[in-house]
Amino acid sequence: MVSSSLKLSKRFAFYSEEIIMQQYRIIGKGGLHDIIREILHDAAGYDGYYDNKKGDGPFYRGSFSDVSFDEVQGFILGFASIRNMLRREKLFNDYLVMNGVPVNAISDKAHLFKSAKIGQGNIICPMAQIGANVVMGSNCILFSNSTIEHDCILGSNVNIAPGVSFGGSCRVGNNVFIGLGSVIKDGVTIGSNAVIGAGSLVLDPVPDNCIVYGSPARVIGENKLYERIS
Repeated sequence: MVSSSLKLSKRFAFYSEEIIMQQYRIIGKGGLHDIIREILHDAAGYDGYYDNKKGDGPFYRGSFSDVSFDEVQGFILGFASIRNMLRREKLFNDYLVMNGVPVNAISDKAHLFKSAKIGQGNIICPMAQIGANVVMGSNCILFSNSTIEHDCILGSNVNIAPGVSFGGSCRVGNNVFIGLGSVIKDGVTIGSNAVIGAGSLVLDPVPDNCIVYGSPARVIGENKLYERIS
């Protein structure tokens, strides 16, 4: 059952009560780095970034292995890749063990119902909508113009591309990637480690570890895209 795989964070926040920490660092210098900074309006609390590709300038703090929370606890993962979903999950959990505190980056142009509950370290972009009674785990990315309707439950480390639409009461496992412009019918369950191809119309349940694509979506293979990191 997918529901048993939804290991949601014990620490949730009603979005209206979410408090951005005074200082935070971004893990990764990809496009998400710039999105996060703009969402947070280049907040004065920004204290640099880490990336395995050596950077320059005053904000570069070192590689991923150099991350330290002695001075700054707040962090957000600023990289995303369909091949790196499990690496993203592992880094997130490693930083939790190091007493890092994930920060939610929520655009003031997004709309979240007050009854929605979200975990930690999520990125919610402009024009995204999260409906009533939605529960979202941690370390998720909800890109622009995506919609999650009422009573959906999402696991952690879910990447939702721009223009995705969920009907109500959907269930989504962990480490799921949903491609650009896909539509998920109300009540559908998506298993963990699934990949939904761009533009798909998902009418039926999606098993764990599968790739689905098409309109209507069909299973086209096993998910072997993710990097397996022990």
